[in-house]
Order: sequence, then C-alpha cells, then structure tokens
Amino acid sequence: MKIHNIRLGFATNSSSTHSILLDPRAERFHEGDKDCYGWENFMLRTKKEKQRYFASQLYMNLCQSLSKEYALMITHSFFGEKLISEKSYVDHQSVFTLPSRYDNPKETDLEFAKEFFDYVIKNGHLGIAGGNDNGDGYNYGGVLDPNCMRLPKDYHSKDFVCRKDGAHWIIFSKKNGAKIRLSFEAKAPPYFCSTAPELVDIRLTNFCPFGCHFCSQSSTIEGKHSNIVPSILQELSNLKVLECAYGGGEPTMHPGFAEILQITDREHIVPNFTTFTTRWTHDPEISQAVLKYCGGFALSVNEYAHFHKIREIAHWKDSANFAGEVSIQAILGISDDWLIASIMKEMNKASLRKLTLLGYKSYGRASVVPENKVQTNNISDILKWAKENYISIGMDTKGVQTYKKELEKAGINNLLMTEREGVFSCYIDAVNMFIAPDSYHEEPKYYFDLEWNSPNHFRHVMANAFPFVEKDQK
Repeated sequence: MKIHNIRLGFATNSSSTHSILLDPRAERFHEGDKDCYGWENFMLRTKKEKQRYFASQLYMNLCQSLSKEYALMITHSFFGEKLISEKSYVDHQSVFTLPSRYDNPKETDLEFAKEFFDYVIKNGHLGIAGGNDNGDGYNYGGVLDPNCMRLPKDYHSKDFVCRKDGAHWIIFSKKNGAKIRLSFEAKAPPYFCSTAPELVDIRLTNFCPFGCHFCSQSSTIEGKHSNIVPSILQELSNLKVLECAYGGGEPTMHPGFAEILQITDREHIVPNFTTFTTRWTHDPEISQAVLKYCGGFALSVNEYAHFHKIREIAHWKDSANFAGEVSIQAILGISDDWLIASIMKEMNKASLRKLTLLGYKSYGRASVVPENKVQTNNISDILKWAKENYISIGMDTKGVQTYKKELEKAGINNLLMTEREGVFSCYIDAVNMFIAPDSYHEEPKYYFDLEWNSPNHFRHVMANAFPFVEKDQK
C-alpha cells in the first residue's frame, strides 16, 4: 500500500480494540470456525480467518441500511461463498467504517471494500488482532505490541465517502475534513495530481464593504455577485468534487448565500467558506444554513482590533451548538509573530483550537503594500506557541511554498504538505467566469460561458484546464 498524502482530523474512543499488525509473530488462538469478534483476544493470520472477519465487518456495515437478509445475501455474493450467518457480529465499538459511494452516503462502496479486503487477506505479512483497551497496552497472545495500526471505529456514522482515480483512492470525511490519498497497488505510479479536482475554491462575489489594504481580490462595494453558482455545482458534482470553499469579496453578503449552501450539500459537495465578519451570525436564515450544511468556516483576524470577533464567533459556536470546524485565519507577512501569538492566546481563552495561516499573496490591492509592511515570520516560534496554547495549525499552499524549509526543519512530514496549486484543487471565479490554478496569478486562465449552447461546454473547459501541469505530465 502506498499512502501519498494525509490531512489529519480523526479521533475515536472504543472499548474493544481490533487492529492490523505488520508481520505478526504471536501464535494464533482464535477458534477457526468462529465468526463473532468482541472483546476477546484473537490473532487472525490465515486467508480463511481474515476472509471470515472481513465478511462479518461488511455484513455489519450493510446492516446499517439494509435488512439482515439482504445484507447477508450481498455478503455471500461478495465473497463467493457462505462464510458467516445472521448471528455473526463484530463488537459495535470495533466495527470499522467503510467509506460510502460519493453519490449515496447510505451505500457502502463495494469496489473500495474489495480492494482493501483483498490487500489484507492476500498479504501474508498482515494479521488482524483483537482484544480490548482496558489495560495498559495491546496484548495479543502474550505479545505486547505498541506498534499496531488500530482500525477506524464507530460505524454508526456514514460520513466517509470515497472516489477512485486510476490506481488511487481518495477517502474523505464529510464530518471533519480529514482526507487520505492511497493506493493498494505496489507498483502504482506517484500520485502528483488528480484527473478532476477534489477541492474547488469558488469566488462567489466581488462585493465587500471592508476595503482591506491586503485584499488580493481588490473587492469593493461596487463589486458584483455571481448568479451562475448552482449551474457550476451541478457540473462539479458530475466530476465528484468533494468540497468547495466559498470566498469573495465577502461571501456571506451574497443575497443567495444560504440557498447556495443548501444546493452545494444537495450536490454531494461539502461547502466551506471564508469570512471577515460575524454579522451573518445574526441572520437566522444564513445561521441555520451554516449549521445544517457547512463543514466549516474560517474567520479572518489580522489586527488586535479584530479580537472581539474571536469572542463573538466562539459564543455563536457554543450557543448554536455548531459541530463543524471553526478556524481563525491570519495572513503571514502582514501579521507579525507577536500578533499571531496574541491571537492564539485569545483563541485558547475562547476554546477555539484551529488556526489557519495563509501565505502572503502579492496580487490585487496586496501588490501595492509597501515592502517594509511585509515581513518574515518565525515558523519555529509559532509552532512552539501553538503547542503551548493547544492550537492546531493549518497552512495554505502559498504558506507551504513560502516556508517549506522552515516546516521541514521543524519536523513536519512531507505527507502533510502540498506545495503545488492546480493539481488537486483549482479556483473558479464565478463572477468573471474563468478557471485557474489559484486566485492570485494572472495566468493561466480558462474562460467558460454557461449560457453557451453546449451541455458539455464547462466539462470541456475543465478537462482542458485541469490539472494545471505540463502537457507531458498529463
């Protein structure tokens, strides 16, 4: 198996503990004809034992949306033989979550399940171990092994979706944004770009009343709103785009913002957005749409005078019981280290745990900011302060590009960093109607016209534009 990239975000609790171990050496002591897996210790090493275990796992997953009769029928058909019965079970805390189909969150993706099961079943160096986590370690057959990989648990949620891209799989949590790219083929080529974007950054409007001097989009009160976003979302859903990030201008001031969030969710895409203001939290329609449909949002804070917004958004999050991700966002280069440290202290007081740092984009109004106003940040100190304040740090692609050496020196794994635009994500300006690798370069731009008399026009433009790599790499 090759893991190409990870975006972290998972956390689970359990009572029973089932894990995959590499090259297990403990003796097998699970009864060969048993198909019930709970708190007891067991070690599965033969193909037949692993098949029976995965048959039980698949059966438990299918029972979420099907009757036991149909779930058992599909399981038998999937494995080509009757390995289990309706009495088979896996302890509820150790039924791992199989990702769902992109277009149907209630339906397990059987193609992914087959590749995953085959990989473990046929690999003699992999065993499946069971026990429970009530002790001080994981004791499998008398062998204490702290280096196991615990399987994802709590199957009651179907928030994981997946899509396949050649030999590669993308697994995405619609609940917390965690994402992993992997392949089960040992000889799979490096995965340096996808054939369709996973994430699309959409400029929803160019209207904004705040006039920030560092605005890379030069948004103003004369800016226009887009009226074509629903049509774009239909096309993106056909491409199996996983998430979109709405920006502007100020996206929450688009007159149809609440409806756009609803349409995005309906098209199986998770909507997120960036905002400069907390005014929308007092609008019942927008507030309810954010609660119901959004995966998360980022609130910009780039001055000490903005600290009241941290307290206001924390109050809204708690009072509205928002379960998504709330991130405070600051721009590296114009926010000095002491300001960033102060932001983290204020976040800690408000019990907000995610800080997103953006690289400085010298574009639009930001291109005329005096050089002495743009400074270099000390990433090592920022990471240290984040740890002290229990803050999780995220960084956009531009930030990674700017501070790659500092991040590597700090020990950040390359699997957690993406430093190229336009290879897994792209930018759509829905106001001026063009597709680009990002929002802060003049070229390349690929223009489209959704009113043009061709149903495949947008897909044709996207296919020609994405991924934004050299022709010999496509």
